[in-house]
Amino acid sequence: WRDLRLWQQVVVIGTPEDAIVANVAAKSDAPVEPPAIVTVRGVWARDQVVSAVLLPPDRQAEALRELLPGLYQLLDEHYEEWILQRMYTTGVNDSLKGALAGLGFTLDVPEVYLHGHEDSVFRFANPYRQADTDLLRSILVTWTEGTTQQTPESLIEWRERIDETEYEPPQDILPKAIRFASVQVGDLMGLEVRGVWQDRSNFPAAGPFITRAIACPRQNRTYLMDATLFAPGKDKYPYVRQLEIILDSFRCTE
Repeated sequence: WRDLRLWQQVVVIGTPEDAIVANVAAKSDAPVEPPAIVTVRGVWARDQVVSAVLLPPDRQAEALRELLPGLYQLLDEHYEEWILQRMYTTGVNDSLKGALAGLGFTLDVPEVYLHGHEDSVFRFANPYRQADTDLLRSILVTWTEGTTQQTPESLIEWRERIDETEYEPPQDILPKAIRFASVQVGDLMGLEVRGVWQDRSNFPAAGPFITRAIACPRQNRTYLMDATLFAPGKDKYPYVRQLEIILDSFRCTE
């Protein structure tokens, strides 16, 4: 009972005759015949999401394998919902979004983020520092004239330039684990590179980064975005996902 109340998401697997599975299935709006997945909220804790995988009396392993893709998608959707709720607890900064629209682009930046710009270099950051905690999520946005298609080499070169001029202390891209991919943002296609940055301080800090180039033909601009995370000793995935969601919200304006 104590352990079942600790988790935001719980998966229970068994037949409808198993006590815990029966407890979950009983809270469903309609009876379900196995094999099936039943999802309900608030079984053992408020706002908790519980998914019960109902198995038939025989061929249980085969039934479970067939249900796994759907279960994975369900859990991923619930996790995404949780990340969005955490990130936008304070809401989207709509006044900032309106001001950015007049300059050529918009982002759904959480209200809690700090922001500023110098010329065409815009910065958005959420620093969180306490005695035993260091956490920094930041995004830099700028643009160049023209819509020449970016290559992996040119995107890395741009990232290296801002490493020297826009970050203090300057950063370097670690050569391992660099990955390139095409990315779709709204109705536009772009190029993305992911890797690990490390600064040049006496006690170097490091973390993951995501850099994107998105061309906006109507403006004759190519937008360059760089998202960085510093979260020592923490699970990086939820924070990287938050940065991805903000980058995915990018739109060109008229």
